[in-house]
Amino acid sequence: MKRTVFMTLAILAFVVSFSTMGVPRVHADITLHFEFPEPVVKKAMEIEGAQYYSLTMKGLPTFGGVGRPELPLKPVRVLIPYGEDVENIEVSYGDKVKIEGAYAIMPAQQPVPTSYKGPYQPTLPDQRVYSSIKAFPDTLSRHLSTQSKHGYRIAIITLNPVEHIPAKGEISYYKSMDLIVRTKWAGGDINKFFRANDKDRQEVRNIVDNPEAVDT
Repeated sequence: MKRTVFMTLAILAFVVSFSTMGVPRVHADITLHFEFPEPVVKKAMEIEGAQYYSLTMKGLPTFGGVGRPELPLKPVRVLIPYGEDVENIEVSYGDKVKIEGAYAIMPAQQPVPTSYKGPYQPTLPDQRVYSSIKAFPDTLSRHLSTQSKHGYRIAIITLNPVEHIPAKGEISYYKSMDLIVRTKWAGGDINKFFRANDKDRQEVRNIVDNPEAVDT
């Protein structure tokens, strides 16, 4: 009798360990490695008599809230395994390099319609940021959202390889970063837009930073 109960419980545990799709709930960290070139600093423009500089990194877009330092960022798109969702993200980084000199980084400008014909008025720096001795931005990464394409879930994350201390004009950058995405089980319902065809798979491969995950 004890043997029968034990075997019944073992079978039940085996069944419960599978999702409603009949596959095990496997959790694994997703780790992606990125390397960054030395930033290029150039004179940009004067605002109210003060010189401001642009800072760029080859291959990366720049971004900043209006009036805040405009810095390079690395957009990352991470394909999340089927049935999983992002639990948290972590970043480990390589060497941090300080750039010699002191620079006031150009504030991001208020967008102007192409149809505007009036005089140009540059956006002034936000003094709450530019007078601060705290590192800007205040985080190395940000999980913006998790979106869906053809039924595949894709986490949209940004990495900030450059740090700026506005009040001192100091600039540092990281030569490399490792992004670790931890996932959790979120349910096994099939997304109604998932078609499991080669065309969709290839489209997803082309836009994510871990294309090998499409076939897992």
